[in-house]
Formats: sequence, structure tokens, C-alpha cells
Amino acid sequence: MSQRQSVALSAIELQTVENNLRARRGASVLVIGARCPMEAFQDDLRESAKRLGFQPEGDGRFIVSISPGGGAKLGWEPAKAPTHTIH
Repeated sequence: MSQRQSVALSAIELQTVENNLRARRGASVLVIGARCPMEAFQDDLRESAKRLGFQPEGDGRFIVSISPGGGAKLGWEPAKAPTHTIH
């Protein structure tokens, strides 16, 4: 399993990510048949990552972390491998 990876976001990039999330939440309430906002938001984050040259491989999800003082990162959290138990 690969480790978590991240890339720094500028203030403008963070604002764009936030605006996309707000738009997705609004659409989920107002548009019949709209996708789940968090699923659609993952697509937005994937596109943002692509523009930043950040293309992690494998299964996982994007996360946004904001630090005190205003720093922000777009991160990739690999999916956990299923654990198998022997019966």
C-alpha cells in the first residue's frame, strides 16, 4: 500500500475547491437526480489535482486539509486493503 501524498494549495486554489463544494451541495438540494455531493466533489478534486500535476495511482480518495495560519493541502488517502480472516 502506498503512503498518503499531498500537494500545497494556494489561496486561490483553495477558494476554487470551496466554491465547487458549495455548488455541489446546492445542486444536490435543488436538482432532481443530482449526484451525491461528496461523490461529485471527488471528481472536482481529481480535476484540481490534475491541473496541479498531482495524479496519485490506485484506489483512494482526495482530502483537503487546512492548517492554522491558512496553509492548505490537497491530499490523497489510499484505500485500505480489505483484511481477510480465516475461518
